[in-house]
Amino acid sequence: TMKLFLTYNYIRRVTSFPVLEHLWLLEIGTQLVHPVTIGKGAFRNLPNLRILDLGDNKILQLDLDAFVGLPNLTILRLFNNSLGDSILEECYFQDLRSLEELDLSANEIAKLHPHPLFYNLTALKSVNLKYNKISNFCQTNLTSFQGKHFLFFNLGSNHLYKTEDVAWAKCPNPFKNITF
Repeated sequence: TMKLFLTYNYIRRVTSFPVLEHLWLLEIGTQLVHPVTIGKGAFRNLPNLRILDLGDNKILQLDLDAFVGLPNLTILRLFNNSLGDSILEECYFQDLRSLEELDLSANEIAKLHPHPLFYNLTALKSVNLKYNKISNFCQTNLTSFQGKHFLFFNLGSNHLYKTEDVAWAKCPNPFKNITF
């Protein structure tokens, strides 16, 4: 069992790692330079990685295939990285079948439209969307989460319904077929 902590450094680009079969925790968050760029398959040589922390890099640029080759990843921390809406709308998490916990807090996400690939993330139990800019959402926004049972789903400190009234007849229960 190995842990590798690379926080508080000047890492600008991550393209690959040597084969580290026993590495299960990797922290590359809080770099002192930005943007931090994660390339295609950057972690593919870490097959047993369970926890990946890329949080608090201020500006994180991800290749769409940055997370391929991580079959055992259970926790992904991407908080405070200015990722915006695309982190949910694109297929960044396509290969993360074991993912249980996803932290996307403080990423300037304004729209809650998760990509259909979230259907395939059957192990997902925890989603943190705190400190974003989500203003509203309806049932159609969370169809990718239907059928899931969440132990933790945080939408605190967003802008929910701040600027507009919701006509609930037109905007049915967003949590339909989702259990907590």
